[in-house]
Amino acid sequence: MRGIVLNKKEITSLLDTWKVTIFVPSDTKKKILHALYKKGEPLFVKERFQVVSCWEDTWNGGLDCEIYTGALPAEKPEDSRLVVLYDQAGQIEDGPRRSPVHMRQWMSRLVVCVASVLPFWSRPGVRKTHWKIRLRLLSMMDDA
Repeated sequence: MRGIVLNKKEITSLLDTWKVTIFVPSDTKKKILHALYKKGEPLFVKERFQVVSCWEDTWNGGLDCEIYTGALPAEKPEDSRLVVLYDQAGQIEDGPRRSPVHMRQWMSRLVVCVASVLPFWSRPGVRKTHWKIRLRLLSMMDDA
């Protein structure tokens, strides 16, 4: 499954209405216009995030956590102590946020489906087009 990067405003709209419309520029280097996404294709949503590593604090009891700055594993480790926090969900109070480009599929909390892909001209007679892509929310993690 491929991913798609959404900003805060688009994620808010998606969570409020279960759908969102985005505009993606066409590839201007190629003469042939083609859609990046196909109708019905599921995509996982990439958003700003932070990863923390947590462990049991045997001295004081409870959990102790710190921001994880290491390389992100391609798949979720079996004995993972990594916890993903999402900027849009208000879970990050301070510290650096990671770019959505680096989010792995196992970290994503939202899955959308491409409802439609249509060419969109900013004004009549202009050759440069965008793709108007409508997304529909398919699933969301429980704690999102």
